[in-house]
Amino acid sequence: MASKLVTLLKPHHSSLLRKIPARLASAVAAQETEAVSDTDVSTTSNGLTVASQNTGSESCTVGLWIDAGARCESPATNGAANFLEHMLFKGTQNRTHAQLESEIRALGAQFSAHTGREQIAYTAKCLKKDLPAVVDILADVLQNPLLDEEELERQRDAVLLQIEDASSDLEKVVMDYLHTTAYQGTSLNQTTLGPTSNVKSLTKSDLLGFMQENYTPSRMFLCAAGGVDHAALTDLAEANLTSLYAGGGAGPNPANRFSGSSLRDRCDDLPFAHVALAIEGCGWTHPDFWVMKVAQSILGSWNRGLAGAYSQGDALSNRMYGAGAESYNCFNVTYTETSLFGMHGVADAKHIEDTVEWCQRHLVALCSIISDSDVAIAKTNLKTNLHLQLADPAGLCADIGQQMLALGRHVPLQEICEVIDAVETAAIQEVCTKYIYDKCPAVAAIGPIEGVDDYSLLRARMYWTRL
Repeated sequence: MASKLVTLLKPHHSSLLRKIPARLASAVAAQETEAVSDTDVSTTSNGLTVASQNTGSESCTVGLWIDAGARCESPATNGAANFLEHMLFKGTQNRTHAQLESEIRALGAQFSAHTGREQIAYTAKCLKKDLPAVVDILADVLQNPLLDEEELERQRDAVLLQIEDASSDLEKVVMDYLHTTAYQGTSLNQTTLGPTSNVKSLTKSDLLGFMQENYTPSRMFLCAAGGVDHAALTDLAEANLTSLYAGGGAGPNPANRFSGSSLRDRCDDLPFAHVALAIEGCGWTHPDFWVMKVAQSILGSWNRGLAGAYSQGDALSNRMYGAGAESYNCFNVTYTETSLFGMHGVADAKHIEDTVEWCQRHLVALCSIISDSDVAIAKTNLKTNLHLQLADPAGLCADIGQQMLALGRHVPLQEICEVIDAVETAAIQEVCTKYIYDKCPAVAAIGPIEGVDDYSLLRARMYWTRL
């Protein structure tokens, strides 16, 4: 989850690509490359991994990343992780809600939380001098949550309102629909917010049970970036994160199963239709991962409201403008052993058929008719975006946390850029042929979608017949 990619590339790139994917998946090889990484990694006495990168700035971002999320919830407790987001900063055994707010305000720190299908993060931005106080607060809320019953009811209403508000974000809705149909019958089809019925019934015991099973040293990473001294951060972890849950024996993430299928929610009252179409791609550690990232960069994204600006995937954006589309974007939503690689298009009722067709045609075109110049531009854009993301301590900290969870190490940017530079046109064509060409897609649509073709026609457009 590296030998397949090697056969797709020229001989002088083979040795590089043979080694790098293996390093991403191997803890032993990771130790061999630690010397070239700017990220320091250590482990506390209770098994918690600490990873940080000192950029010398006066501010820093620190957070706890947890290998859990909606995928680790049962159908009955789906939504528990998101519910905990609302509860953990509402008081602990040591601090009242008011005391927490007062301390955070005095520090000027910015705390936030994010729950995904596979990863949970609790992070804070602060001045480097305030790092000890911020780690103390993070440790307290995760180890000693109060979960007051009255507050539980107040936050239940807040979560229900969050679900209602999310229903108006049609891009998020259509992507949730896509997961529902693509991974039907598996835990990856569960939303991060959970169904309304669950939110109404979740109890304090349910929330504590989820924490006790998943908020454990073996499933957590303390990560930081910015003005951070790694030895001091490790000492803070030793001093503050000593009471993490022992765990209930939570094993690997439940298995997934991709299904080529469709889910449609027609609503002619909406002004625009949203359609997402995807095939199953590869997971984080697969050697094809960065090839698919370059392919994603080739198609890029476009929005009619920004039509005057440069758009990656420029040839496609010109056609989409003529087809009457409002926007499109190519996505690659990645998990441990699978991903959804595809296109999301938005258009009104009259133009949605053409929009979906153009999206499909360019998706399949990745298998055969992309040019060297397309690839060169895409690689430059991908590397630029990575550099911009990692220039900010918050972006760098998030990158460390995500990679530590997914890969077991933080891959240096230089190493990633070497992998990207080694990807060639023939590699993209062959890898995309493997995943895209003549494969059954998952399709989700919402809005005025009468013009969206039947699934059998969408399936037929996943290959081209040429004489």
